[in-house]
Amino acid sequence: MTQLRLLTALLLLCFSTSLLQGQNYSQRTYDLGFSDRGYAAEVSPNGDILLAGRYGPAGFEKTWILKTTAQGGVLWSKQFEDNGLTIARDIRRTSDGNFLVAFNKMTNNSTVTVGAWMKISGAGEVLWSKTASFNSEFKKILPLASGGYLLTGNAVPTSFLNALAVKIDENGNVVWVANFGDSGDDEIEKCWEDDQGFIYCAGYSADTDLNPDGLLAKIGPNGSILWARRYRTGNITEEFAGVAPFSGSSDLLLAGHTVSPLFEYDKIWLTRVTSAGDVKWSRTYELPDLDIAAIDVVAIPGDQFVISAAKLDNSIGSPAILMKIAQNGNLLWKYEYKTGGERAIFRKVIPVADGFVAAGSAVRNGDEDIYMAHVGPEGLMPGTECCPASVSLAIKDVSPEMEIFTPGTQAGFVPLNDLVVGSDVMPAMRDVCTPVDLSFSVSDTSICPGECIDITLVGNTGGVIDSILTPGGIPDSTQPGRICYPNAGTFFITRQGTNGVCDLKKFSKKIEVGTRPDAFPNAFTPNGDGVNDTYKPLFFCPVLTTHFIVFNRWGQKVFETRDPDKAWDGKVNGKDAPSDVYGWRVEYEAIREGSQQKLTAKGDVTLLR
Repeated sequence: MTQLRLLTALLLLCFSTSLLQGQNYSQRTYDLGFSDRGYAAEVSPNGDILLAGRYGPAGFEKTWILKTTAQGGVLWSKQFEDNGLTIARDIRRTSDGNFLVAFNKMTNNSTVTVGAWMKISGAGEVLWSKTASFNSEFKKILPLASGGYLLTGNAVPTSFLNALAVKIDENGNVVWVANFGDSGDDEIEKCWEDDQGFIYCAGYSADTDLNPDGLLAKIGPNGSILWARRYRTGNITEEFAGVAPFSGSSDLLLAGHTVSPLFEYDKIWLTRVTSAGDVKWSRTYELPDLDIAAIDVVAIPGDQFVISAAKLDNSIGSPAILMKIAQNGNLLWKYEYKTGGERAIFRKVIPVADGFVAAGSAVRNGDEDIYMAHVGPEGLMPGTECCPASVSLAIKDVSPEMEIFTPGTQAGFVPLNDLVVGSDVMPAMRDVCTPVDLSFSVSDTSICPGECIDITLVGNTGGVIDSILTPGGIPDSTQPGRICYPNAGTFFITRQGTNGVCDLKKFSKKIEVGTRPDAFPNAFTPNGDGVNDTYKPLFFCPVLTTHFIVFNRWGQKVFETRDPDKAWDGKVNGKDAPSDVYGWRVEYEAIREGSQQKLTAKGDVTLLR
């Protein structure tokens, strides 16, 4: 039944809506200020995308939600305030076609955080808003098959964090609260509900040594904590950020990261467990010389999973990675999505009809913006100037220990009605995948040594960094765009450029310098009309010496010259020569193919009157 419900939901997503068909693949950033951050995304039935996060630097944050088309164009954009700082962490479509937003508020001069939730319409209007009555923080929303929604995160009833799960109904009223922990900090990030209403939540839990371990907890349909498991491989910090089901069994995939104690790099950590929490396999995935952690995971048909990964703190060098794995943990594809900036991260990935939408943040020139990528089912973006780069991940099997523990529980809380006000804001949008048009034209492609050509740039797309390479050519300092070639040969003018996302692209034109063959016409018409009235060899480039002779059919010389510019006018001793076929021979010296050569040519020419 679990598999059937998952597959049915995905089929409905694919076939009952018009989601994101055609050329919707793109990478875009959205900028309201110097420090904007995206945490979540959701898709409307018609394919429009809602992005949720915040804008403004620390201490001045406001919730920011924007709605875009499937192609990323902004439909509306709003900020939401509540007499203080707010940060949206997740957004999910509700059963009535509206949207539930989980956000966090800072109160008491930004020293206390409380979790909050609100419902907005598809146009961004606030329908209602509620807030928790004590210190708490929400991370994710899970729509429940039994009705209502689960808000997950942490609470601070004492000096340590407790894991927090709150079930609410369609009107935002609290149905039950699961607020539990052990002797250190505990938190749950993402949960999944099976077809019997049991909820499995992944996060972290610390015992007396205060080092976090991966956490999996099972919660009953009424909010009771049925069991909790900790998983550790001996490293100092281990956390799960997500949980997703296998469609072919009741097993679960836990995704997170592990940090070893020997100053090694963070690694992606994936673990397959049964519905009872027993480990079937566990693996780490390491990126050479860089911290990397799983941030989100989604299940797709065929017992496959798509995982977003990045540096957990999104510091300099963080790569925005999506990877797809098979049920045994083997990699099917893995790509980094470059933005032309210093760092990027995907915090949420969701399946859509023609691939996946991933949302997060990208930093470029120190400015952090909301970042969205819409990729195809194989991780690529056909039809765009986007070039995801394959990454090399080292895979290692690990054997985590599993510890059963009984968490303590805390009292629930009573939600308070809240007043959130939304107002329009308009971001600047940037297409990360700027087309790289490197076209140019040249004034000539075949010249003589010492001559010059002029380059005219045709493609001048904004955001593209380009350069011109002219090996063998010398730029004319007095005429920009003019290149001179002192020597004979075949050369290439190359324009190369990048949009910061793809590797360098190149566009070249061939220039022949002194390599075009000399021409010898085979007929002329000396009738005085000014067209083709004379005959001589056509030397493509200047010659040093020449000796040109024309003969009649009996071998008698009728014309001779050593002047390369002089031509036979079709007369012999001042009288018109008759129409006939005449022979010719020329001996000349010229610079050809980079050297001085003695050349000979002969042939026939027809005189026509």
